[in-house]
Amino acid sequence: MKVSVGKEMSFAPGMVMTDFESKSLNRKFDAIVFSSGIAGQEGQVSVQKPSEVKKAEIKNIKVEKASGPDAYTVAELHEKSAST
Repeated sequence: MKVSVGKEMSFAPGMVMTDFESKSLNRKFDAIVFSSGIAGQEGQVSVQKPSEVKKAEIKNIKVEKASGPDAYTVAELHEKSAST
């Protein structure tokens, strides 16, 4: 779609990624929103500013090892790959 310089636009909410590095643009962004597209005429959509974005809370999660003949932990796979 054609857009003129200075035109204000609203976008549908999207996934926010912080510290996003674009290899094709050779640039790092503090935060970038991957939106599904431009908001319709029915209403305005507010997009969070990078300063308003909260980082995901990191929690310690324990996952039981899968069972079966081909079940490995990451450490076991790494060890196995080093021996072959």
